[in-house]
Amino acid sequence: MFRLFLLCCVLIQSAVIGQELGAIVNQHSENLWKCSSSYHPECRCFPLENGDFNLQCSIGEDYFTASYVVKEGSISSFVIECPCNETNPLTDSVYTYLKGIPTSNISILKFNFCPLPKESLSTFFDGHLNLSFIQQISLRSCTPIPTLHHGSFRKISQLANLYLQNNQLEFLPDDLFEDQLNLKILWLEKNKLEKINQHIFKNLHLLRSLQLGSNKITQLDFGALSNLQNLLQLNLQNNFLDSVPSHVLQSLVNLTYLDLSNNKLTNLDKDAFEFNGKLTELFLRNNSLEELPEGIFRNNKMLKKLSLQLNTKLSRIRLGVFNNLESLLDLDLSNCSFNEFSFDKHAFTNLTQLTTLNLARNKLTGLNPDWFVGLASLTHLDLSWNLIPTIENQAFTSLRLLNTLKLNGNLLVRIEANIFQGVGALKNLYLEDNQLEIIQPESMRHLAELTVINLARNRLKFDEGLVNPLDGWRQSPLQHNLKLESIDLSRNQIADLYSDWSFMKFLSRLILSHNLLTTLEFNDIASLSPQRDFSIDLRHNQIAHVNFKSANSIDGRSDDEKLEESAVKKRIFLDDNPLVCDCNVYFMAQYMNRSMPGARHSWKIIAPKLTCQEPATLTGIAPTSVLPRQLVCKCKGNYLCGCYERPVDRTLLFECQQKNLTGIPTHLPQLGGYDIQLNLSSNSVNIGQINENALNSCADVTVLDLSYNGMDSSVFTSLSWAQNLHLRYPRLRRLDLSHNNFSHIPIGVVDAWNGTQKLTYNLGGNPWRCDCSNLALLKFIYGSWKRVEDFHQMMCANGLLISELSIEKLCPSAIAATKYLTIAMPLLALLVFFICLLFYRCRRVILAWLYNRQLCLWCVVKEEEENDERMYDAFISFSHLDEKFVNEHLVPQLERPPLGLPHYRLCLHSRDWLAGEWIPDQIVRSVATSKRTIVVLTENFLDSFWGKLEFRTAYHQVLKDKRMRLIIIVKGELPPKDKMDQELQTYLSLNTYLKWDDPFFLDRLRYALPHKKNTLTPGLNITQAIKEHADSVGKETANGIKPNLLPPLPLLTDRERQKAHVILPPDIEMSLTPTSSASSTVPFFPTSPK
Repeated sequence: MFRLFLLCCVLIQSAVIGQELGAIVNQHSENLWKCSSSYHPECRCFPLENGDFNLQCSIGEDYFTASYVVKEGSISSFVIECPCNETNPLTDSVYTYLKGIPTSNISILKFNFCPLPKESLSTFFDGHLNLSFIQQISLRSCTPIPTLHHGSFRKISQLANLYLQNNQLEFLPDDLFEDQLNLKILWLEKNKLEKINQHIFKNLHLLRSLQLGSNKITQLDFGALSNLQNLLQLNLQNNFLDSVPSHVLQSLVNLTYLDLSNNKLTNLDKDAFEFNGKLTELFLRNNSLEELPEGIFRNNKMLKKLSLQLNTKLSRIRLGVFNNLESLLDLDLSNCSFNEFSFDKHAFTNLTQLTTLNLARNKLTGLNPDWFVGLASLTHLDLSWNLIPTIENQAFTSLRLLNTLKLNGNLLVRIEANIFQGVGALKNLYLEDNQLEIIQPESMRHLAELTVINLARNRLKFDEGLVNPLDGWRQSPLQHNLKLESIDLSRNQIADLYSDWSFMKFLSRLILSHNLLTTLEFNDIASLSPQRDFSIDLRHNQIAHVNFKSANSIDGRSDDEKLEESAVKKRIFLDDNPLVCDCNVYFMAQYMNRSMPGARHSWKIIAPKLTCQEPATLTGIAPTSVLPRQLVCKCKGNYLCGCYERPVDRTLLFECQQKNLTGIPTHLPQLGGYDIQLNLSSNSVNIGQINENALNSCADVTVLDLSYNGMDSSVFTSLSWAQNLHLRYPRLRRLDLSHNNFSHIPIGVVDAWNGTQKLTYNLGGNPWRCDCSNLALLKFIYGSWKRVEDFHQMMCANGLLISELSIEKLCPSAIAATKYLTIAMPLLALLVFFICLLFYRCRRVILAWLYNRQLCLWCVVKEEEENDERMYDAFISFSHLDEKFVNEHLVPQLERPPLGLPHYRLCLHSRDWLAGEWIPDQIVRSVATSKRTIVVLTENFLDSFWGKLEFRTAYHQVLKDKRMRLIIIVKGELPPKDKMDQELQTYLSLNTYLKWDDPFFLDRLRYALPHKKNTLTPGLNITQAIKEHADSVGKETANGIKPNLLPPLPLLTDRERQKAHVILPPDIEMSLTPTSSASSTVPFFPTSPK
């Protein structure tokens, strides 16, 4: 049974949920369907999300729109907006277009500039809407609505907010709001209501805000507001009320906000606010009040803001008027007629919570310090635009928490030393629009927390007693206010930027416009503040000279640190200054264009209206538009001629034109890294006067202008002037000889011009002779026309332009010779080329031929061959089967050559070796004591064991000496490689060899042997040594002594010391072999190499 009951409950609940979901879906579908259906041919419906839609309908030439929007939860709004055409307004027929639109659940209804329906609003609403859902109605008509129907809002019982402003309503029926028991907000401002009837608000017990401002209300009926016990805000400003009887506000016990501004009030009832004990804000400004009754605020202890400004007839405050305002925070008494006698000294004593007191724009001529006694919480005091000429010392001593003090617009002339004593918390001080001339520096010492100061429109100079005795820097009276963030000194007489401003680390705004500054140094600006967002306003000063030359060092950077323009926050405003556009402006223009090398450009110069005031040639031109070459400064020092510095190309312009000079000045200005352009035009200077006497004084001259000096060709009589010109002006780059009387230039001078390739000339304006007699100059002009800067202006004496002529026309004979020369020279060069090529290919044969004929020995014989002291010129290695070939062909041609050919000493093993001596030692000895080793390569040689050993010894000697000392002669055909050792194959593959059947064999052989310059006197006469040895043997035999028969060939005899020794190359060890029976210790044969 229980389970059956549970099942029934579930089914019932499901049915309910399904029905609700179905209703929602049906409603949404209905909206979409109705929007998509063509229910009226003049309307278009645009469905939106969540079932919302916009409807646009055309009515003649006009159209209106309707919007249906679902807001949070179940709250939906319906807005009808019509065009406002007062001459041809729409009628209520517009509402016929809305039939069929689902409006049953609308909570917020707005009519913007649409006509009211003919029937009452309640009747119209009842036919189209579910009145129980409506919570807010906003109605604004295009045409005036004098009044509304009785019961216009009948049955709309849930209405909470009703907005009827801007409808020009003149009258409201008594029963208009009789059913609005839940109304909380009612706006009726900006209409034409003149009277509020007694019963109109009788049922609005829950009303909290009532706006009746900007009407024509002159009175409120007795009891008109009596039923509004819950009203919190009442606005009656901009009406015509002349009084507020005590009964009017008697019932508003919960009122917190009351605005009676801009009425005609002349006096107030003493009990006007007696029953409004919760009032916190009261506005009585811009009335005609003459006085306030004593005790008028006795029950308003919760009042926090009281505004009495613009009551121009109010000139006195009775004693005790503010006594009970213990919670008052803001008191505005500005724009009245108060003077120094208007307040008792204890008028503000009980306002202990007051934070803001505004006494601006009154007639105060002095301050009573007692006024401020008791205002311990005051933070803002406005005394601006009064007539105060002086302020007593310690006038604000009791205001310990004062944050902002406004004294602007008074007649102050001096700020004495102790005026601000006791207000150390002050952060904002406004002293503009006074007549201040002097601010005692000690007066600002008390304001250590000051962040904003405005001293604009005064007469301040800051020029008395402001020099720091320690460092001599000029300091302003603000030197103690290091926390300043904003300084306004505009429209004063300031002439300097003061050093103490650079110590204000928080300074972000400095205004110095309309002052007397005359110069601007970038280093002064750059040191002002470390803040990235900083601006200094220097507009409308007398700044004529600027110096940004040091910007790239002060504002220096590495290549990757240049700031993007959008990131630059530091700004300098410079408009409307009488700028002198000299050389210093060049650097500023570079900085303004963000093109200064090495600078971060962390400052942005804002000067769209800045133009040059001087010189006259640049007046009215922006400094960034001036050509850099026009920006010059006058040099420091006194000179005979005008001197100007031009930084764009680091040049000094020495202007000596029209000075009646007859000589070239020697005393010239000098500036490190700057060139000099010397202008001597329009004088009587003679270029022939240039000499080398003043070399050092003209080392920086790069341009020499000698135009218009009346010189003619006679000045070139001494050709040394060209050399002197280079000596005196070693860095000269341009020489101007234009507009003189030159007709021709000597050949020597033209040759000098051709030798100075970097020098350019100006030669126009001279009567040049254009014929063959001036051929050298014509060739120079046409061949180096790019070096003649005025080439296209040069003219012949007959008036023809030289640029339109040619040498062919001016001197045909010279051109013919030139043509032949141009043909011959290439042919000669081609011949020389082929001769060099032939020599290179046959250089060995040619060198051998020259050597054998003793020609050009200076380039054939090598010095090291002359200094080699080995005994033999060559050791011949051959097979004994080839001995006949050696003895018949090689030995005679080398040892006994024809007359005029060099003699060679040969070592032959068949002749010069010792019998019985160890053969390997003799091979080593022969190779080591010979300058060359000649190998006769035949098949017989390859079959000889000792022949291979001799080649290997010679080959190793070549590798050791790292010189080519091995000569191979091939007799007959080259033996097959398979019979050769690997070393011999390698050598033959890498080196050339001689062939016996070569017709130049002997020439090549002699050239390969050691070279000798003197072939008739050999370095050592071997025959003489043999003769001396024979005589010695004969003497020993005659004396009965056994002679030493060893051959003398390896010996070198030192005739002076009588010692025999063998000269060997280094690293060859010697064996001690006795040379006689006496066992001489003289080394004779070398041992085998290790």
